[in-house]
Amino acid sequence: MSRTRKLRKLSSILCPITWLAVCGLLFAAASFSVHASEAQQISFEDGTFDVYRLDADEVSKLRFYWKDEHGDPYKTIGRLRLSLQEQGKKLLFATNGGIYSEEYTPLGLYVEQGEKLGSLNMGQGSGNFSMKPNAVFYVDSNGAHIEDASMLSVSVEKMHDAVQSGPALLLNGNMHPRFFKESDSYNIRNGVGIDSTGGVVFAISNTAVNFYTFAALFRDKLDCNNALYLDGSISEMYLPELDRTFTFRFFTTIFGVTEE
Repeated sequence: MSRTRKLRKLSSILCPITWLAVCGLLFAAASFSVHASEAQQISFEDGTFDVYRLDADEVSKLRFYWKDEHGDPYKTIGRLRLSLQEQGKKLLFATNGGIYSEEYTPLGLYVEQGEKLGSLNMGQGSGNFSMKPNAVFYVDSNGAHIEDASMLSVSVEKMHDAVQSGPALLLNGNMHPRFFKESDSYNIRNGVGIDSTGGVVFAISNTAVNFYTFAALFRDKLDCNNALYLDGSISEMYLPELDRTFTFRFFTTIFGVTEE
């Protein structure tokens, strides 16, 4: 066989192998990209934020937790994780839910698995919850939503899960009217937003920020028109992908995603 024919034969063998290798690398890169988009640390203004995102078609993976099967509050993310582990489920992500009362009950509307466990609260008072407008983060048959608590577009009976908290960070792209860039009210903060595709985005600050910066994060960096503040200095996020595993504080409601 001539040297030219040998080279052509070798080329015909190597080309498919090379193509398969390239495809494999591209697939691996795509897989990594999809995986990395779920959990990431981002920089914004002068701080960093840890973010967990669920695409619109993954919202059904999100669970709301308050009490276990015996009616006892989980209280800590650590206890929730161990309880789920006993059920053969691995906790991938968790963060504390909305603001609660001194009795460790949800301060406002709370619905879990279709059961209403807390009523809509539109009363006046002091504190973040009473900085109107506050809002409701809920999931129904059409996906996830955040709406002004005084202007809900669906009845509570149609909500599969819901939690009321406040203040609203963004409603229809508009920032809460009482947020100012120069505010000196700094704290660790966590919140949830709905992005332009209908996905759910959770974020927590790694350093103290004011409400204005936190709301701007959701609007300018996370592609959200609607976002809700969850809580402040006590907030935690369990996210092993970003080495966030140390949790110990007491909460009332908790959001979680598991790998079953």
